[in-house]
Amino acid sequence: MIRKMVLTLALLTGAPCLFHSVTALAAPVRVAFSPGNAESVIVDAISDAKTSVLMAAYSFTSRPIAQALLEAQKRGVHVYVVGDAEQAGKRYSSFTYLANHHINVRLNSDFQSMHNKFMVIDNAIVQTGSFNYTAAATKKNAENVVVIDDRQTAEKFGSYWKALYNTSAPLAPRY
Repeated sequence: MIRKMVLTLALLTGAPCLFHSVTALAAPVRVAFSPGNAESVIVDAISDAKTSVLMAAYSFTSRPIAQALLEAQKRGVHVYVVGDAEQAGKRYSSFTYLANHHINVRLNSDFQSMHNKFMVIDNAIVQTGSFNYTAAATKKNAENVVVIDDRQTAEKFGSYWKALYNTSAPLAPRY
């Protein structure tokens, strides 16, 4: 942590930095916007997953994101999704697509809207922001994506995700 603070201070002030390791220069936060590259930043984050992706989604119709989750599962990544129960019944919902491909999907109906939009990747990275996982968010809306590489933040989001998951009902495959 001190290393990051010194590096940040050096970068902001132009002062010489005592730490020159490559890992210290990795960006702990990435941002993206739509229309633009928001969806591709999410797909890239999923593609980099090694062990797990925990997703909480309000609305979900993005084919590229659904496909990236399916590809992650095929690579051996454990993929779990919690979705809003009402939104799952809407046309073009990717929740059913994922369940039909044997990804563990649960639907939450505890709230008027389970309006979360985040992923916890490998228990170390959080992807969040206003971006709904939809085609409209990609092409029509002004949205933002934030990817945070911080284990403490991931633990907090992970705990919240587990609480949502534990109070959600499984979505059975239709075929």
